Amino acid sequence: KMHIIQAVMRGAPWTATGWSKDSPGFAFWYETQRPEGPRMTYGTNIVKVVGDDVCTHVHMISHRYAVMKESPKDLLTYHTIALLEWEHGQYCTILEGAYLNGLGGYKG
Repeated sequence: KMHIIQAVMRGAPWTATGWSKDSPGFAFWYETQRPEGPRMTYGTNIVKVVGDDVCTHVHMISHRYAVMKESPKDLLTYHTIALLEWEHGQYCTILEGAYLNGLGGYKG
């Protein structure tokens, strides 16, 4: 039996503004493998793009960065993503956290 779970994330008041007034929020979704060409969606418009699609599996993937000599910081620094599988089976989505206006996965 499949359970559908929805969540509303709450953050500091400044997180409600986002990059534009018509689509608040600081999340973005970049799709490269579309027949119509690449598309960038951000803020609450992401919910409109996803529509009724159902995520069937979530995989957490973590790794440490390879270095010649590990420092104490290197032993504690991991890069983690969440890979989402969709019911339609056409593609997967990768989620990762980052600093505001930055990208994740650049060695901490």
